[in-house]
Amino acid sequence: MKEFPNIEKYLPKDGLDYQRLVHFQEVAKANGYAKGHLWMAGLAAFPVFLTPDLLHKIWLNFRHISYQNGESLDIDRMAVSDLLLSTLVEEVAVEVFKIRPQIRTALLALLKEWAALTKDGNSLVRRLADFTLRYVRSYQMEGESVTTAIREAQEWNALAYFNPNAAALELKKALSQAVESQAKQKVLRISLMLSEMDDQFTQLGQQEQQAQFRTLVNYSQGMRALIRGEKAQAVEAFKNIDRQAIAPSEGAPTGKRVQLPIPKEIYQAIAVEPTGESTAEAGQVFALLVGIAEYENVEAGPYPSGVPRDLEFWQDFFSNQVEGEVQINSLLNGAATKAAVLEAIKLECRKATAGGQVFFFFSGLGENKAHGREEAAILLHDHNPKSNAGRLLESEFREQVVAFLPEGAEITIVLDTSSGGKNWIIHI
Repeated sequence: MKEFPNIEKYLPKDGLDYQRLVHFQEVAKANGYAKGHLWMAGLAAFPVFLTPDLLHKIWLNFRHISYQNGESLDIDRMAVSDLLLSTLVEEVAVEVFKIRPQIRTALLALLKEWAALTKDGNSLVRRLADFTLRYVRSYQMEGESVTTAIREAQEWNALAYFNPNAAALELKKALSQAVESQAKQKVLRISLMLSEMDDQFTQLGQQEQQAQFRTLVNYSQGMRALIRGEKAQAVEAFKNIDRQAIAPSEGAPTGKRVQLPIPKEIYQAIAVEPTGESTAEAGQVFALLVGIAEYENVEAGPYPSGVPRDLEFWQDFFSNQVEGEVQINSLLNGAATKAAVLEAIKLECRKATAGGQVFFFFSGLGENKAHGREEAAILLHDHNPKSNAGRLLESEFREQVVAFLPEGAEITIVLDTSSGGKNWIIHI
């Protein structure tokens, strides 16, 4: 299989999964699709779970591949249905699919190799991760048979690509809550997911990511053993856990730091040594640009006329004048509802790491004490003067930042509005 020069590193040649991939390639060739179907499989390997809608939207956004040597490739739309009907995937719920674990690991490795040959380079996979995260948070796969558990897995997986520390913290919170509420099935489910992630890190040589999740893997293995009645194995697993990450299940300290509760019956048997804190990657910039020149329910003008130019200015500034890695998210007019902006603030803050920067820009109408208001607000696209809907208050903005911006990261706010305020980021 010349299309897979390194495939034997991930799939044994005499294994069934290898034969499944060979068969998929041969059928695609016979139907005249060649490498386009393989690219579709590689792109589809990034999400943990697939639905027809998600896979179709991945195809829509990534169907054209441009190589550095000037060649290009267009993925045929038949790749979506052919992949879902192939033996590479298995249906885990109604219209919810999952690429078989070993095949997925191999395809992710190949996707990384293929992406390096494109004009986008490694940013292609980053765009794919960003798209998947936005899809899960914005659409939440409405109308499909997707449980909260599956949505959480999708979000954690995509977030781990941008910010392993943030993903680990989310998983840590979920595990802690599941253990405290004695939700054994959820504990087992998260444990299985972490085991799969650990195996994937090992096979792909991702030692740094593996180290960031080590405490969670050990903890989940210990809890899984305890749930199964294997106390001795549970104690051994807990011995490998960072002492600062755990606390007795009763009387655990409160505060921002999340600690993993250790069941009372084995806490005294643990002997752990303190370990150093992990360091987060710094220097990334996440810019959220919001502009509204047209309001849905505001009849009286005048409306800000220079909003599109404002967004173009900042897009050009971050694209061409800021060194380092920059992610830009723009919401203009109808896309900038209050719900969408709050969700975007949460998303960009969660992607930041210690030493990173979130930049928030707003161009549009606003209100403050001069308008008889208790606090300043920016007026978003769905603002309704009669019901006060669509007003984003200073306090609401602060709450989002406090809740989701990690320690050590910074946020900068620029408001281009006639009615500003001074308490948008104070006391954070």
